[in-house]
Amino acid sequence: MGMDDCVSFFPGPLVAITYDRLGEKTTSILGAFLVTGGYLISSWATSIPFLCVTMGLLTGLGAAFLYQVAAVVVTKYFQKRLALSTAIARSGMGLTFLLAPFTKFLMDLYDWTGILETVSQIISGWVADKNWTKKYHYLKSYLILCGITNLLAPLATTFPLLMTYTVFFATFAGGYLALLLPVLVDLSGNSTIHRFLGFACFFAGMAVLSGPPIAGWIYDYTQTYNGSFYFSGICYLLSSVSYFFVPLAERWKNSLARRKEDCNQGRA
Repeated sequence: MGMDDCVSFFPGPLVAITYDRLGEKTTSILGAFLVTGGYLISSWATSIPFLCVTMGLLTGLGAAFLYQVAAVVVTKYFQKRLALSTAIARSGMGLTFLLAPFTKFLMDLYDWTGILETVSQIISGWVADKNWTKKYHYLKSYLILCGITNLLAPLATTFPLLMTYTVFFATFAGGYLALLLPVLVDLSGNSTIHRFLGFACFFAGMAVLSGPPIAGWIYDYTQTYNGSFYFSGICYLLSSVSYFFVPLAERWKNSLARRKEDCNQGRA
C-alpha cells in the first residue's frame, strides 16, 4: 500500500504529458482501466513481488491519472468557489467510513475515521473563498501550525493529551490539504494547472517514498518516537518558508511583464 501511495504521486509529469496529448476524458478512462486491472490481476497474486507490481504499480499509476484529472476538472468548472469545491471533493477520502453500514466488520474497522479532517477541509475551503486575504497565507499558516503541533506531540504522554494532539493536527492538516490546489491555481493560472500539478505531485511522491523510512530509521536509532515527530514538524515548518517569498516572486514577475510590454511598445 505504501508503494501504491508513492506511485500515486510520482508519475505527475507523465500524467501532465498524457493530459496534453489525450485530454481529460481519455486520461481518466485510462486511469480507471489501470486501477481496475491492477486489482483484478492482484486476485491471482502468489507472491509479494507480484502484488508490488499489480496492486502497487498498476493501481498507483491509475490513481495518479484519476486524481490529477479530477483535480484539474475541479479548477475548470469551479472558479468562484474553488477552495470550497476542492475541499468538498477531497473530503470524500474522509467519508469512506459511510460504506461501513454494509458490513458490521467494516463498521468496527473504520468507525468515524477521517471525519474531523473532512469537516476541517470544508470549513477551510469556505473561509478561503471569502477572500479576506490571499489563499496562500492560509496555507502557510496551516503548515506552520501543523509543524508546531508535531513538535509538541512528544508532550502528549496521556490519552487526553494524545486526543488533543490528534484533534488539532487533523484540523490543521485538513485545512492545508483543502487549499493546495486553489493556491496552485492562484500561483500558476488555470491554463497550465495540470503541468504544475504534475510537477508538485512528483515531489510529493518523493516525500511519500522517503518520509516513512526516515521516520522508522530515527526510531530505530533513538528507540523513541519523539525524533520522528520532531522530523515531521521541521519538515512542515520548512515547507512553509517558500510562501514567505511569494510577494517577492510576484513583484519580480510583474517587473518582467512590464519590461516585456515596454520592449513591445518600443518595437511598435
